[in-house]
Amino acid sequence: AGANLRRYNEAQLQKDICDLVKAWSEHIAQSSLLFIRAPLYQRQVFFGSKTNLFDKDDTRLRTIPFQSRRPTFKELQRVHSFLSTVYHHGSIADLEAERAAQQR
Repeated sequence: AGANLRRYNEAQLQKDICDLVKAWSEHIAQSSLLFIRAPLYQRQVFFGSKTNLFDKDDTRLRTIPFQSRRPTFKELQRVHSFLSTVYHHGSIADLEAERAAQQR
């Protein structure tokens, strides 16, 4: 019974994701970058032969370049804030000094 429930929940999640991506298709088409975070075993939801929501060769696709937590709205806001913030460290010497101080 447990395996059947897990398979049902996975299928329902895949359907929910497909419906959401289709509902947002106009916004996605206008986006300059698309960030996706999914474990390798779940990427079939986005690139699988049945769903094929995104083209693997789409140059806009990126992975989130840092570790993220559970997929909640609060985490989405944190990731968005981090991705849309520019940090200016000054010269290369200043950046190296800052990194050295952080490593101590």
